[in-house]
Amino acid sequence: MKILYTTWFGVFVIDNSNVIDKVLFKRNINYIYKKTKQIMENQVLEEEKMLADKHSPLCVPVKRLSNFGEIENIKSLNLKPEPYGFGLDLKRELIFKLAEDALNKSEQDTSLREAVRIYNTMQEYYNNLNELYDQWKRFIYGYSIENENEDAGQLIVLKNMINSYSNELRKWEDFIKEEAERISPNASAILGGVLAARFIEHAGGLKKISMKSASSIQIMGAEKAFYKAKKRMNGKMPKHGLLFMHPYVHTSPLNKRGKIARIIACKTAIAFRVDASNGKFIGDELNKYIDKKVKSILKGAN
Repeated sequence: MKILYTTWFGVFVIDNSNVIDKVLFKRNINYIYKKTKQIMENQVLEEEKMLADKHSPLCVPVKRLSNFGEIENIKSLNLKPEPYGFGLDLKRELIFKLAEDALNKSEQDTSLREAVRIYNTMQEYYNNLNELYDQWKRFIYGYSIENENEDAGQLIVLKNMINSYSNELRKWEDFIKEEAERISPNASAILGGVLAARFIEHAGGLKKISMKSASSIQIMGAEKAFYKAKKRMNGKMPKHGLLFMHPYVHTSPLNKRGKIARIIACKTAIAFRVDASNGKFIGDELNKYIDKKVKSILKGAN
C-alpha cells in the first residue's frame, strides 16, 4: 500500500520504501514556516491533496490526513533533506522562527508548553548533528584509533556548529526551568523545572494536569504501552512514563521503581493542584515526605 508522508521540506508518496512521487516545498524559510504552521493547525496542504488525488488509495500516518486513506501506525521513514536540496541550516532557521512565534503567545503556560515542544525538536536536531559528525569521522579515519582526536577541514566546521548549538540548547533549558519554577513552583521542587515543564506540555497545560489523578500522572508518557497492555488483558502494565526521568526512579532497582514512581506521582498530583490554584509553597514539605518513603522502600520496608 502506498503511503502519503509529509516532512518539513515536502510531501512524498512512498511504496515499499521507495519514493514514487513528491512535491517539494520552496526553499524559502517563510514558505516552509507557513506550511509548518498549517500542519500544526491540523490543516490539509494543497500539495497533499494533489498527490492524494493522483495516487488513491493510500494509507496515512496521522488523523489530519484521514480523508485520504486509512490511518496506519507508520514508523518514521527517516527521509533525509540533503538529497532533495534542503540543508539542516534551513531546518535550524525554521526551529528558531517557530520558537519566536511560540514566545509571543499570551496564556500563562503557553510559552512554556511551546518552548518544551521547540526544545524537543532542537534536541532531536542536535542528536542528528552528533550522529552525522560521528559517521563522517568514521568515514574519514576508518575504524582505527589513529588521529581519532584530530579534526580537519569540514569536520571542524561541523564540530563548531555542534558546540554552538549545544549552547543554544542550554539557553532554552534555562528558560524552560525558570518558567516552570515561576508557573509551577511546587511541582518543580519535586521534579525539577524541565521535567515539570514536560508534564505540563504533555497534559496540555497546568490546569489540565492539575485535574489528573496520581495514577494518571504515574503513567503519563507511557499511555500507548498502558492501553496496549490493557487491550491484551494479560499484558505487562507500565510502572512509569515521564517519571522515569526523576533521579529516584531511574537510579533505583527495577523491582522498586513502581512503588517509588507511585509515591512521587501522589505528591506531584498534589503539587500541581496547589500550583494551579496559586496556593502556598509546600514543595519542601512534599519532598521530605518523598525522601522518607523512598529511603524506606529502598531499605525493604513498606
